[in-house]
Amino acid sequence: MAINVVWFKRDLRLSDHEPLKAAISTGRPTLLWFNFEPWLVNDPHYDERHWRFIVESIRDINRKLKAYNTQIYVTYGDTVEQLQIWHQQFSVESLYSHQEVGLLNTFDRDKQVASWCRQHHVNWFESPTGAVQRGLNSRQQWQKHWYETMKAPLATPDLARIQPVKAVSVDYRTLPKSWFERRPSFQYGGSAA
Repeated sequence: MAINVVWFKRDLRLSDHEPLKAAISTGRPTLLWFNFEPWLVNDPHYDERHWRFIVESIRDINRKLKAYNTQIYVTYGDTVEQLQIWHQQFSVESLYSHQEVGLLNTFDRDKQVASWCRQHHVNWFESPTGAVQRGLNSRQQWQKHWYETMKAPLATPDLARIQPVKAVSVDYRTLPKSWFERRPSFQYGGSAA
C-alpha cells in the first residue's frame, strides 16, 4: 500500500498546516508522525520543558484526531532509520513536512532525509515555515515576501477526508517521566491551552 507520511517537527498544530493539507488532498492513505531524535533530545539548546511541551501538544492533537480515527504516531530514534521502517512496512510514496529553520544539526539531518528520499524515489514536499526562505543569496525582497506570506489564506486541512494509516507508536512509558509532570508555572502545550 503506497502512503503519504506527514512529518511533524516544530509545527504541532492541525490548523494552518500546509503539509497536512497537501497530503490529505491527494486522497492517499496518510500516516501522521513525530520522531524524538536522541541527538536532538540531548542537544544543549533544548531543555526538558521543550520536550514536555511537545508531549503535551501531541497528546492534545491526538485527542482531536480520535474523531477521525487517526493519531500522530510517535517514534524515538534516527529519522532516516524510521523512514526506512515506514517504507518497508507501507511503501512511502510522498513525505510532507515544514522546512525546519534553526540549528545546523537539523539542517544536516534534513539533507540526509533528502538523500534517502532520492535513493528511494520518495517525493519530499517541504513547505516553508512562516516567511523564512532558505538558501537565498540576497535578502532584498524579504519584506515584500513576508507581507505576501502573512496575507495568504490559511492552509486549512480537511480532516474529514483523511485516510488513516494504522501503525505502532512508542510506548510513552519509555520516555522520561519528567516530560509528563505538569508544571503550572509553564505554558501548557497544545492549541486547547
